[in-house]
Amino acid sequence: MYKKIIILLFILVFGLSVIVSAELTTDEVGVTVNVDKYTAIEYDRDPMEDGLDFLEAEGSTGIYNTNGNSNWENYLQNDIWGDKEWKTHPVHNSDGMRQAIVEMFVAANTEIQIQFEFIEGNDWIESETLFALWNANGNGSGAYSSTTFGKHEDFDKTSSFIQPSSKKREYHLVGGFLIEDITQQKAGDYTAKIQLTVSSVE
Repeated sequence: MYKKIIILLFILVFGLSVIVSAELTTDEVGVTVNVDKYTAIEYDRDPMEDGLDFLEAEGSTGIYNTNGNSNWENYLQNDIWGDKEWKTHPVHNSDGMRQAIVEMFVAANTEIQIQFEFIEGNDWIESETLFALWNANGNGSGAYSSTTFGKHEDFDKTSSFIQPSSKKREYHLVGGFLIEDITQQKAGDYTAKIQLTVSSVE
């Protein structure tokens, strides 16, 4: 009788352990990722080999500009070099189309600051020179309000602005310079650089 009781208890205990191990349990596991800030700049063509090109400037007096947008031409003629009625020399290629515009696309996953610096070195023209960046995603009104910079007493060679959203945006870089007298600028080839820096806003 004693042995039967022990065996029965063993069976009951064993059976209870089986029931407990068969119960279902729900739990959760955390998953995390840290996405770094990232920016990318794309161009419609090679920015160094085929950048902002004023092509053949004839050397006569007047304003040489690289874009047919009336806002830009009027800005140069009236607001920048408005002391007299200068002749305007639009830049064209051999097909009569406007050439010297650099299209760039800036994409970022965070708020960024875009900075431009005109680096003329020792091999640029004596004439006053200005560059502007047009936010091509806008409606055209107030064009070139993003930033204006260059070689001019009223402007710095460095300028910057904030791109507030994380959307991919298109910009057009244009330029213009003034030859006030035909003796001001010696004939020849001249080069300079525009340095672009994109950084996240802390």
